[in-house]
Amino acid sequence: MVEYKNTTFLWGVHSLAQINRTFPLILIVLCLLALFGCTDQNQNAPTEGQNLPFVTPSPETGPSDVAVIPETQPTVHYHAYDATVIPPGCVENGYTLYRCACGEEHTGNEVTAYGHKWSGWTVVSAPTEEKSGSRQRHCTVCLTTESESLDPLSHQHTYRLQITEPTCIEDGYTNYFCSCGSSYVSDHTKQLGHDWSQWETVTEPTCQNEGLRQRKCARCREEESEVLEKLQPPDISGKLTVLSFAEVVHRNETVSLTISGTPGVEYDIDVYYSSGESKAKGLENQIADTQGVVTWTWKIGGKTAFGTYQVVISGGGESQTVYFTVA
Repeated sequence: MVEYKNTTFLWGVHSLAQINRTFPLILIVLCLLALFGCTDQNQNAPTEGQNLPFVTPSPETGPSDVAVIPETQPTVHYHAYDATVIPPGCVENGYTLYRCACGEEHTGNEVTAYGHKWSGWTVVSAPTEEKSGSRQRHCTVCLTTESESLDPLSHQHTYRLQITEPTCIEDGYTNYFCSCGSSYVSDHTKQLGHDWSQWETVTEPTCQNEGLRQRKCARCREEESEVLEKLQPPDISGKLTVLSFAEVVHRNETVSLTISGTPGVEYDIDVYYSSGESKAKGLENQIADTQGVVTWTWKIGGKTAFGTYQVVISGGGESQTVYFTVA
């Protein structure tokens, strides 16, 4: 199929041929010229998407000379959205999703996330002084869990007591020991001092030898000894003389008094307390030995009042008075 680009020119050739049929050669030449100005329809065919020209027939062109192709109009699409509501969560915002059947979609109406609604803390492992502990809580909506470390406990001293009681010669005190190694000493108490018994004569002194007496501590059993001086030699003149006697004595203590007088003479001893003359055993009259020595031994009562008391020794027409103190 041949399309003529210059339709006016062809119409002129046709008119001349009608007018003068006598010019066939001219008509042939003109037809050849018109033929060289034609193209193949397929060469100039519109491509896909290109609109073909729409030509309206007119008296000048004629209805049979040009092909008429109608113009194609595009179809218009209008979106129709379906709305889907996505509710908010603890950490994610909510929104509305709008989606069209054509595939186009968008979101809107955003709602802020609620945030977690936490339960109370529950201790999973209790802390100690040596290690950390942990605790946990959960969201009552989404059940998300959250853990938290608990610091180790600060050390609280727990002391073990070791009490050292005071003794007669050493102070008492208390040692405090903690398992962590801490320790200190406190609560000091003064030493008690010895609780001495009364003196007991172990060996009586003589004119030739010293004597010995001892006492013991009732608490620690410590012993203390004391030397008794030698007795004075007897007065050959027979004069009454006190050879030994303790000036200070104690309750429940045994006391000794020794005199030198005339051999074979009987001597009397009287001890006077605040309550009167003592009747204690050992205060009987005695006869001086061949050297004129006499010794009396008696015990101070446990209820004897403290104070100073008199002792009178007499015999052979002589007498001596001495004093002692009960302390």
